[in-house]
Amino acid sequence: MNNKYSDRVAMKLNVRQLDNIIIALINNPFNKKFVGNVNQLFKILQPRSYENDGEKVLRVYVVRNITKLILENNFNDKSQVISSLTFDGKYASDANVLMESLKDTQINDGELSLLDKLISNQLKYKSLDENASELSELLGSFQAEDYDDMDSMIAEIENKISVMNKEMKSARESIDDTKKDMNLSSSSFINTLDRIIQEERNPASKVKTGIQYLNSMLNGGFEKGRLYLACGMAKGGKSAFLLECALWAKKYNSFITKDPEKTPVIVYLSMENTNEETVGRIWNYCFGDESELKTFDKAEAAAMLEKAGIFTPNNPKLPELQLWYRSNRSINAADIAGMLDDLEKQGKECVFLIVDYLARMKAVEFNKEQRLELSNVTNDLKTLASDYDIPVLSAHQLNREAFRQCELAETFEEKVKASSTLGVSQIGDSIDVVRNCDIAFIVNRIQNVMFGENENDPIIDRYLFIKLIASRMKMPKITSFQHRFKDGNGMALIDDINATKPYSTKTETELARSRIDGGQKTTGRRTIA
Repeated sequence: MNNKYSDRVAMKLNVRQLDNIIIALINNPFNKKFVGNVNQLFKILQPRSYENDGEKVLRVYVVRNITKLILENNFNDKSQVISSLTFDGKYASDANVLMESLKDTQINDGELSLLDKLISNQLKYKSLDENASELSELLGSFQAEDYDDMDSMIAEIENKISVMNKEMKSARESIDDTKKDMNLSSSSFINTLDRIIQEERNPASKVKTGIQYLNSMLNGGFEKGRLYLACGMAKGGKSAFLLECALWAKKYNSFITKDPEKTPVIVYLSMENTNEETVGRIWNYCFGDESELKTFDKAEAAAMLEKAGIFTPNNPKLPELQLWYRSNRSINAADIAGMLDDLEKQGKECVFLIVDYLARMKAVEFNKEQRLELSNVTNDLKTLASDYDIPVLSAHQLNREAFRQCELAETFEEKVKASSTLGVSQIGDSIDVVRNCDIAFIVNRIQNVMFGENENDPIIDRYLFIKLIASRMKMPKITSFQHRFKDGNGMALIDDINATKPYSTKTETELARSRIDGGQKTTGRRTIA
């Protein structure tokens, strides 16, 4: 908004409604919320929407004087207002006449309630006027073919509609400030405390992963209303990790939907890999690098995936996992909200949203500067998590410094050390990206090459290093660890959620022990780069 009347709203009140506002202010000066809303609204009225109507001009003048008097002096009584109210300037005489005619008038509670709602709604939807005007101009230019490039014009129209959708949704779902307040001496505090306790006790309140250490790092799992960010290097396993989180969600969680009639749905949205590519990855996750999908027919493959618990066509009690693909930079959070709303219409409810990945999304409010655009995207996703009360997981790329730091490491020990020193400063556009998420952690795939008795037959162990780097939540006991992938499978980490003790490790001693515990005892091996 760049005109001198930015954030202004049009006058939508008639003379009768304006008179009722004056009457309400005189008789209810103690209602500071109402007085404050009136004061706020009349400060941002668009002059050109009423300046040619003398009756409205006069009443705007009177209202502004009354609200200023009440708020500056903290008046709570009608007599205080009447006795102290004075006017000057060219409207003084007419204002006094108007006050004389209205000061003894009353309005009933019903009229006052409707008036309060009218003013509140105009404040809530204050951005609609200008957005509608700008959209109208854009559509006019489109219809008149007044543009150089149609694609750019359509993109501009889409962006404006997305902004309006976001603001309208936010306005619709906003609640009175009084409802956000809490008295710690009241029953509402106890009720809130009870809800938190019950939520914490509910095994379905958090989305668990297949790894004990990771669940501990996440304080039990992915939590509703939170935005999580997995940061890694290009080709460093970010997308594979996000997909594995989606599969874990389906395998190890029982979801309770807000509406018991709806089916819980885990949504994996990719703007990098097509659905065909993602299905291929799921196959590799389940059956490893050596089991090629092309060697099976579709019935055999479906049966294998059903046995693995991924394909569940005949069990409506289990959560659905939906794969969504959209092209790079084609959608924003408002578009995703529309897609989630469509799910609701189908009798389904999203319980976990995974977005692969951050930089491939558009912001609802576009910004040419990449740093600010990414900041807007993370803020949009955080709002999405809050609005739908679901955990949202996405990924972001580490910068070149992180890549160089890890590439220079030669031995496995050095690779672990290099990974452990990565932090917020290695995240691209770190401050603006991290500040809007609830938890950010680094994922980095590293490998250990070892020789046993046969020097020509090296054993390659692959690990995913995970480190917590930012959190708004309770700091967990475990903030970094490495976890081994299955042998012969670079997609699937070893699940230990049902094991008697974790398979994850934090030290070299524990690394060696983990191989013994896993039945793969190592003897006579030396570690090389």
